[in-house]
Amino acid sequence: MTELTTAEISRLMDTNLGSTFHICQLAYPLLKASGIASVVFVSSVSGFVSLKSMSVQGATKGAINQLTRNLACEWAKDNIRSNAVAPWYIKTSMVEKVLSNKEYVEEVYSRTPLGRLGDPAEVSSVVAFLCLPASSYITGQIICVDGGMTREDLIAKVSGLFNGKLDILVNNVGTNFQKETTEVTEEDFRFLVSTNLESAFHISQLAYPLLKSSEAASVVFISSIAGVV
Repeated sequence: MTELTTAEISRLMDTNLGSTFHICQLAYPLLKASGIASVVFVSSVSGFVSLKSMSVQGATKGAINQLTRNLACEWAKDNIRSNAVAPWYIKTSMVEKVLSNKEYVEEVYSRTPLGRLGDPAEVSSVVAFLCLPASSYITGQIICVDGGMTREDLIAKVSGLFNGKLDILVNNVGTNFQKETTEVTEEDFRFLVSTNLESAFHISQLAYPLLKSSEAASVVFISSIAGVV
C-alpha cells in the first residue's frame, strides 16, 4: 500500500469504480426503455475480505458492492435489477503472473475449500443466470463465486449473532438437472456435487465449534427420496 503513487491510486479508482458508475449513468435510459433490464457488476472477494497488496483494489470492489445495492433500490421503480458476482482466483491472464509462484498457489488452495482455481465459465454462468428471466426476483445481491473461500466470514457473523453458540443447523440446499446420465457434462456433475454435498459437508465442519458450545445442538440435512430408491 505504501508503494502506490497518487497516479496509480487514481487509475485504479477510475478503472474499477468510476468507469462502471459512468457507464451505468449512460446506459440508464436504454435500460429503462427495456422495461425489464438487468445490470451485473463483476466485483471480487477482495470487497469482502482482506487480501495481501489489495488495499485499493479491495476498496474499489467494496464500493461496487454498495453501488450494486444502491442501484437495486434506486432503479427498482424502473424494473431494472442490479446484482454482482464476486470471484476468487479464476484462471485468466490477469492472474498468471502471481499464480506462477507455486507457494502462493498452495496458499490459495489452502484457503479454498474446493481446493482449486475457478474456471471463467463458472463465473460467466452466474452472470448469465442473473440476466435470465429465471432470476427475475433477485436484485441487490452480491454472489461470491469463490469455491467456498468466504465461508469463514459467514460463520464469524453467525457466531457474533448467537453469542458463539448454535443450537440448530439445517442444511437445506439442493439443485438438479433433468438430464439422462449420458447427457450430464463434467461441469454439470461438478456443480451438482459441490452444491448438494460438499456445501453441506463444509458448512457442518465450520459450524461444529458453535454446535459443540451449545451442548444440546441438532443438525438436520434436507435429503431426498432419490437417495433411497
